[in-house]
Amino acid sequence: MEQRLAGLYHACGSTVLSKRDFAARMAVVFGVSDEGVVACSVEDAGLGAARPKNMGLANARLTAALSRPLEGVDEGLRLMRRQYEEGWAAELKGRPLGPEWRFWEVT
Repeated sequence: MEQRLAGLYHACGSTVLSKRDFAARMAVVFGVSDEGVVACSVEDAGLGAARPKNMGLANARLTAALSRPLEGVDEGLRLMRRQYEEGWAAELKGRPLGPEWRFWEVT
Protein backbone atom coordinates (compact mmCIF):
# COMPACT_ATOMS: atom_id res chain seq x y z
CA MET A 1 0.00 0.00 0.00
CA GLU A 2 2.83 2.36 0.82
CA GLN A 3 4.28 1.83 -2.66
CA ARG A 4 0.89 2.50 -4.27
CA LEU A 5 1.31 -0.39 -6.67
CA ALA A 6 -1.25 -0.66 -9.43
CA GLY A 7 -2.19 -3.58 -11.62
CA LEU A 8 -2.55 -7.30 -11.13
CA TYR A 9 -0.35 -8.95 -8.50
CA HIS A 10 -0.71 -12.55 -7.34
CA ALA A 11 -0.24 -12.68 -3.57
CA CYS A 12 0.60 -16.36 -3.27
CA GLY A 13 3.47 -18.57 -2.29
CA SER A 14 5.96 -19.92 -4.78
CA THR A 15 4.99 -23.57 -4.31
CA VAL A 16 2.48 -24.96 -6.80
CA LEU A 17 0.47 -27.83 -5.30
CA SER A 18 -2.49 -29.89 -6.35
CA LYS A 19 -5.60 -29.39 -4.25
CA ARG A 20 -5.05 -32.88 -2.84
CA ASP A 21 -1.46 -32.09 -1.83
CA PHE A 22 -2.59 -28.81 -0.26
CA ALA A 23 -5.27 -30.65 1.73
CA ALA A 24 -2.68 -33.21 2.88
CA ARG A 25 -0.37 -30.46 4.12
CA MET A 26 -3.29 -28.74 5.82
CA ALA A 27 -4.23 -32.00 7.55
CA VAL A 28 -0.69 -32.35 8.92
CA VAL A 29 -0.65 -28.80 10.29
CA PHE A 30 -4.11 -29.14 11.86
CA GLY A 31 -3.37 -32.63 13.17
CA VAL A 32 -6.14 -34.47 11.34
CA SER A 33 -6.11 -37.44 8.99
CA ASP A 34 -6.04 -36.88 5.25
CA GLU A 35 -7.26 -40.40 4.48
CA GLY A 36 -10.59 -39.11 3.12
CA VAL A 37 -8.90 -36.68 0.74
CA VAL A 38 -8.53 -38.28 -2.65
CA ALA A 39 -7.11 -36.95 -5.89
CA CYS A 40 -9.21 -36.77 -9.02
CA SER A 41 -8.78 -35.09 -12.36
CA VAL A 42 -10.69 -31.93 -13.24
CA GLU A 43 -12.29 -33.87 -16.08
CA ASP A 44 -13.76 -36.37 -13.60
CA ALA A 45 -14.84 -33.78 -11.00
CA GLY A 46 -18.17 -33.00 -12.68
CA LEU A 47 -17.64 -29.24 -12.56
CA GLY A 48 -20.03 -26.93 -14.39
CA ALA A 49 -17.23 -25.00 -16.10
CA ALA A 50 -13.99 -26.14 -17.68
CA ARG A 51 -10.86 -25.69 -15.53
CA PRO A 52 -7.20 -25.81 -16.55
CA LYS A 53 -5.11 -28.66 -15.17
CA ASN A 54 -2.53 -26.25 -13.75
CA MET A 55 -4.05 -23.34 -11.85
CA GLY A 56 -0.82 -22.18 -10.22
CA LEU A 57 -0.22 -18.45 -9.97
CA ALA A 58 3.06 -16.60 -10.50
CA ASN A 59 4.14 -14.19 -7.78
CA ALA A 60 7.35 -12.87 -9.42
CA ARG A 61 5.88 -9.41 -10.05
CA LEU A 62 4.87 -8.96 -6.41
CA THR A 63 8.08 -10.40 -4.95
CA ALA A 64 10.09 -8.06 -7.20
CA ALA A 65 8.01 -5.05 -6.10
CA LEU A 66 8.43 -6.02 -2.43
CA SER A 67 12.11 -6.98 -2.86
CA ARG A 68 11.52 -10.14 -0.84
CA PRO A 69 10.00 -13.59 -1.25
CA LEU A 70 6.54 -14.40 0.05
CA GLU A 71 6.05 -17.04 2.71
CA GLY A 72 5.55 -20.63 1.62
CA VAL A 73 2.54 -22.90 1.97
CA ASP A 74 3.66 -24.54 5.19
CA GLU A 75 4.40 -21.20 6.88
CA GLY A 76 1.01 -19.89 5.77
CA LEU A 77 -0.80 -22.95 7.10
CA ARG A 78 1.02 -22.72 10.43
CA LEU A 79 -0.01 -19.07 10.66
CA MET A 80 -3.59 -20.05 9.81
CA ARG A 81 -3.61 -22.61 12.63
CA ARG A 82 -2.11 -20.14 15.11
CA GLN A 83 -4.71 -17.53 14.15
CA TYR A 84 -7.47 -20.11 14.53
CA GLU A 85 -6.23 -21.09 17.97
CA GLU A 86 -6.06 -17.42 18.97
CA GLY A 87 -9.73 -16.91 18.06
CA TRP A 88 -9.50 -15.17 14.69
CA ALA A 89 -12.19 -17.41 13.19
CA ALA A 90 -14.63 -16.37 15.92
CA GLU A 91 -13.68 -12.73 15.42
CA LEU A 92 -14.27 -12.97 11.68
CA LYS A 93 -17.58 -14.73 12.19
CA GLY A 94 -18.59 -12.12 14.74
CA ARG A 95 -19.51 -14.68 17.38
CA PRO A 96 -17.77 -17.06 19.75
CA LEU A 97 -17.07 -20.58 18.58
CA GLY A 98 -17.82 -23.40 20.97
CA PRO A 99 -15.58 -26.45 21.33
CA GLU A 100 -17.84 -28.40 18.96
CA TRP A 101 -17.19 -25.95 16.08
CA ARG A 102 -14.34 -26.33 13.63
CA PHE A 103 -12.52 -23.79 11.49
CA TRP A 104 -14.18 -25.20 8.38
CA GLU A 105 -17.67 -24.84 9.87
CA VAL A 106 -20.34 -24.01 7.31
CA THR A 107 -23.48 -22.25 8.49
